[in-house]
Amino acid sequence: AGDQIRPEHYLRTPEESKKPEHTFADLRGFYIAEMTSCVALTLLSSMIILIGLIPAGMGRPHNNEDQRVDLGCEELQTKIAHVIYYRKCRCNGENLPTGTKCLKTERGPDNEESGRQGTCDNGDCVLRNVTRGCKEIRPIPPGSPPPYGCAFFCDSAKGLYEFFPVGTVCKHRKGPTEYVNGTCQNSGDAVICSENAPVAPAC
Repeated sequence: AGDQIRPEHYLRTPEESKKPEHTFADLRGFYIAEMTSCVALTLLSSMIILIGLIPAGMGRPHNNEDQRVDLGCEELQTKIAHVIYYRKCRCNGENLPTGTKCLKTERGPDNEESGRQGTCDNGDCVLRNVTRGCKEIRPIPPGSPPPYGCAFFCDSAKGLYEFFPVGTVCKHRKGPTEYVNGTCQNSGDAVICSENAPVAPAC
């Protein structure tokens, strides 16, 4: 009979009713599900990239200051009790980092020059303050060589020192490499190593 145009109110046959119909709501739900999957994949990819970059950034120094101590400054190092000290606070024209342990030659409480411990600050070795305050006097073991000077530190970290008893045999430095025998003698509030007077020749 030929195809006929069915009116809008035409009822579907039982065979046509079995075929699924996609409504606008179905299509919108499918579109939202697809968009959600795409967004989730994008976020997951970004997180993987970020996780890969974070350790790489954390392993790098933020500036050269952390490595400056190790760049050509080994010749300035002095190791004392497994601790590294620097004899200067400048190396290769730059200041060593603030707080770097250093040594500086200065006269001590007994007026003898020696290397004292300090920390670097703006290119200078700043020495810690010292205080007389040891509770016990350190005994000198029998047979030991005389101590250099008449002062000793019982707590270097706190800068606490004391003097050896008057009359203790000691060494006094007269020049850069010249040391002479002496004895500890009072000198005001301090005790210093006084060079022994030469023995007068026998008649």
